[in-house]
Amino acid sequence: MLTNTDLLALDGKPGDFTVKVRQRPRYIDADACTACGLCTQYCPKHHLDPYNEGLSLTRPIHIDYAQAVPATYYIDPSSCLYLQHETCQICVPVCQSHAINFEQQPEELELNVGAVILSPGFGKISEETLKKFSYGKHPDIVTSVEFERMTTASGPFLGEVKCFSDGRHPGRIAFIQCVGSRDLGCDNGYCSSVCCMYAIKEAMVAREHDPEVEITIFYMDIRTQGKEFDKARQRAESIGIRFVRAKVGDITPWRNQLQLTYSTFAGTHEFEPFDMVVLSV
Repeated sequence: MLTNTDLLALDGKPGDFTVKVRQRPRYIDADACTACGLCTQYCPKHHLDPYNEGLSLTRPIHIDYAQAVPATYYIDPSSCLYLQHETCQICVPVCQSHAINFEQQPEELELNVGAVILSPGFGKISEETLKKFSYGKHPDIVTSVEFERMTTASGPFLGEVKCFSDGRHPGRIAFIQCVGSRDLGCDNGYCSSVCCMYAIKEAMVAREHDPEVEITIFYMDIRTQGKEFDKARQRAESIGIRFVRAKVGDITPWRNQLQLTYSTFAGTHEFEPFDMVVLSV
């Protein structure tokens, strides 16, 4: 497996493809690194951790998470003091396996393969779309990815759900579905196909951490068409998670909470306060 690698060229035919790739340097010998973590302890630089959505700090020399492949550390050249033309290299003498190598260069490889699988992944939602839901204006309006890292036991908060505004545990949480999807206003008229189930999962995990929290999921349509998915929705309802078919029009600060204004598919306009709002992106 070649990680940290970019595709340069692809040529050939089924059964006989030639692939040219460029592997970026890790600045650490993956075979020599024992992942002891000693280098990270001595690294003097801190920056926001992109893996944890900026909810915690990390260092230029680190491993993203315990299950990373390969299970070795790497150095981020955009934040490393030495690679940004400053004096450092504190990590070099403390590495007992002598795995750190700042002389590593990008390496171009040519591979012969019989088949190619295209895995395009996904892009992040635009800031403009998030701003429509007041994201960035209030600390207790978070994305579903941020909430995922918050509820994860190995995440920066060890699974504890709390409001960023004052550190209290939220008594009421609202999930808003289809943020950035099924919306011609942001050129995404299609369904994301994933946000219904991960919102249900995150809501149930939040209830496991705090059985007293009240959770409402605002949706246009629930699309739980995968295997056993509808059973998960039924289980969520059975433990008290509320589903409201509506479109949220506005989120405004109200006292020490957030007030949601929404229109139901029955034609009514409602107002409801919540302590935290999760945008399913």
